[in-house]
Amino acid sequence: MRIRRAATIFGFALLSLAKAPAQPSQAFEVAAIRPDLVGAGAGTGFDLNGTGRLRITNATMKFLVQSAYGMQSDQISGGPGWLDSDRFDIDAKTEKPEKIVPEQLHTMLQNLLADRFGFRAHRETRELTVYALVADKSGPRMKENTEEGTSMSRK
Repeated sequence: MRIRRAATIFGFALLSLAKAPAQPSQAFEVAAIRPDLVGAGAGTGFDLNGTGRLRITNATMKFLVQSAYGMQSDQISGGPGWLDSDRFDIDAKTEKPEKIVPEQLHTMLQNLLADRFGFRAHRETRELTVYALVADKSGPRMKENTEEGTSMSRK
């Protein structure tokens, strides 16, 4: 069954040399961003160890945007081709060695992306086609698997 539903889509553009003013408490004191040389097979690491330090390894720009804005991958629209291919390592720390709360982290990452990548974003609502899995009027017809082993096994 296909239904149409409004969804929030996050479109953005990367602009060179654009700077966003960052408040001192909402920005990292120092941050090093380097291209990652390991590649996609290594997986992405995200370490926020509670001492005012953030380490992200092997992250795509799309992952960084998702982390900064609390979005899902399918809510991001537009951007250059390297959005999903180029990978970065980030090592950043705050002025004080205190735990960074999630709301603060979002703002700090947003400011970091704006400052270092010239990142600009805008939000918009679009109508999209989505699929809905619904039960029949008489209820679901699924039966519990009573076989030993994995629940996905077939005969």
